[in-house]
Amino acid sequence: MYQAFSKHDFIKRIYRPETRDLQKGIRCDKNERLELWNKDFFNDLLSEITPIDLATYPDLTSLYIDLAKFEEINSDQILISSGLDGCIKSIFECFSQKGMKIGLPGPTYGMYYVYSDCFQTDIVNIEYSLKDFKINYDSLINTIDNVNLLFIPNPNAPTEDNLDIKKLEIIIKKCYEKDVLIAIDEVYHGFGIETAKKLIKDYPNLLVMRSFSKEFGMPGLRLGYMMGKSELIKRLSQKRFSYETSIMQSIIARKLLDNYDITSKYNEKIVASRDAFTRNIKELGFRVNSGLSNFVLVDFDSKPKKELINKQFLANKIYIKDSLYANPKIVKNASDLENYGLISIGPFEYMKPVLKILETTHSTIKNMP
Repeated sequence: MYQAFSKHDFIKRIYRPETRDLQKGIRCDKNERLELWNKDFFNDLLSEITPIDLATYPDLTSLYIDLAKFEEINSDQILISSGLDGCIKSIFECFSQKGMKIGLPGPTYGMYYVYSDCFQTDIVNIEYSLKDFKINYDSLINTIDNVNLLFIPNPNAPTEDNLDIKKLEIIIKKCYEKDVLIAIDEVYHGFGIETAKKLIKDYPNLLVMRSFSKEFGMPGLRLGYMMGKSELIKRLSQKRFSYETSIMQSIIARKLLDNYDITSKYNEKIVASRDAFTRNIKELGFRVNSGLSNFVLVDFDSKPKKELINKQFLANKIYIKDSLYANPKIVKNASDLENYGLISIGPFEYMKPVLKILETTHSTIKNMP
């Protein structure tokens, strides 16, 4: 058994060390919260944790109750996980089989491809066009006939073509008719997208996934959850960990839910900053895809131009995501991504140095091939 296992192809995973200047740098590369939390609120969060909390196993009942109240659904319609990754892995673990066909728009979040490899499934890619930043909607609808499981990131990263609730219901309804499980990835909920959550009551094949990483600005918390009909959640829960998360994560999450007005006000600043930043760089002549998330996708026209601009960013400790990868065996237009960069959005005062570099380098790059 061991020898057979050791001969399997293994999936190479890379742990990337933190090389950014977290004190003086501007972190526009990972769609994180750029503005640090208020110190008083942060200390208040930590003060909720008591010695007895760390000496006992966690009781997550209160977190489930508070999440259910926040989402206005029943607590048995929620399953807590380790970030969005945990949601995706649970779905693969519970519902996928070797050789199963999985529908997925791409390019998208890399962990979908990782778990597809882990569970030996086959991705059926639904392409986004980088020419007009649109998804092939007809292809999306037709794909449902040929898959058993469909993931829809809405909004998607790095390429957004956000689907409204009418289109989503058409997709979900056809999935139901074709006996396809559909999971809507709403990790960027909170920046303007309409949620599919209200459709859960009508479609037993629907899961909606969220996390505390983007909307709540706490990727370090590693906390996510998914919502669906209680019977569907019950089946997913069969293979959950004995404790879905730690008591510290639970306490902090509940505090965030109780103080959602703080999160909401910050996200309003992000939306205003995103729209202003987009207008400014469009005026410079850059082609931009900006939708309903906390980032913008910028077409730098060529790889040399992007590298020149990024060199200036790095000299000023501004970090953008200048390397957008998609598996070329799955995503046909993967090579086209080399001209693009993704810039996370913070409050506008954080974006001014980014704009300044784009403005000063614009005259240089416009004459480059």
